[in-house]
Amino acid sequence: MLMVSMGGLISGALTQLGMFCYFGDQVQEESEAVAFAAYSAQWYHATPSVKRSIGIIMSRSQKPAILTMGKFADLSLDTFATILRGSYAYFAMLNELNS
Repeated sequence: MLMVSMGGLISGALTQLGMFCYFGDQVQEESEAVAFAAYSAQWYHATPSVKRSIGIIMSRSQKPAILTMGKFADLSLDTFATILRGSYAYFAMLNELNS
């Protein structure tokens, strides 16, 4: 019974962490696409004030928006994969020591 409840707890925690990392990765990808989208617009036909605004958008979007876990690590799929690899390594080590 304990194994079933621990399995449910672990799968729920991994699902929640996976969702946070997935959507953090999506935010980062979309924020990286902002500069390209602004440049792809027909800004050269716009008024000088709109050209200036698009220039500001392009300069501000050079650094992508990245969600972090309390300034500890980025929320991305790479981080999720690293957490899974580390968790499995600890599990395998403890399982080996236990048997």
